[in-house]
Amino acid sequence: MNIKFGMPTLIEKDNIVDNVLLCKELGLSFVELNMNLPYCMPENISSKELLAIKEKYGVQVIDPAFLSVAYAEVCARLNIVHSRNAYSRHKIGDKNVL
Repeated sequence: MNIKFGMPTLIEKDNIVDNVLLCKELGLSFVELNMNLPYCMPENISSKELLAIKEKYGVQVIDPAFLSVAYAEVCARLNIVHSRNAYSRHKIGDKNVL
């Protein structure tokens, strides 16, 4: 199994490329976008730009929104309730609650 390590987008950096450069300098494989930072929001950077960054620097830029959709699809297939409020709607220990 090949495990890859990465880092979150750092608020100390002003753009995605600066985060990617630090990631590469540290020998990590990916940067996870922080959708709370304006420069990471989909309306401010396109998937084409993210792909160009990956190709230029050799570091993957991961959009957590994509991961959330994939996770939601798996949960739907397994009939598992998933949400940030799952524990407030269900008792801890209830079946099918994450």
